[in-house]
Amino acid sequence: MSGRWAHLHPVQRNYAMAREEVKRVAADVAFVQDLLTLRLDHGDCTEQEWAELMDQADDELGLTAARTARDEAQGALLVWGRAHTARLLRVFGHRFTPAELAALDRIFDVFTRRRELAQMLLRLRVSA
Repeated sequence: MSGRWAHLHPVQRNYAMAREEVKRVAADVAFVQDLLTLRLDHGDCTEQEWAELMDQADDELGLTAARTARDEAQGALLVWGRAHTARLLRVFGHRFTPAELAALDRIFDVFTRRRELAQMLLRLRVSA
């Protein structure tokens, strides 16, 4: 593969592409949602109708599906990253204390750090 993500492992590439798809679709959805907000501001719909239309825009324009695909790709990336880290630690683990090794392993289980960890794993250079 050539191009922007050619240097990435396939799991990394899948996540990078899914993340970009969310950004692309989100731009379209934002435009539509701005129009819906204008309707609300002008009194053409209720807040309940506005909220339903906002959710409908997410679904119909593919943002919900793109986010789901991104989240699945992120989960696969974290599984791959944990396994790759374990391989690295077999070589370099002696440089860390047992507490540091345990903390390193636990970071993969911290839900609030998933996106940050995925970003770090995208920067990891490995062969496919």
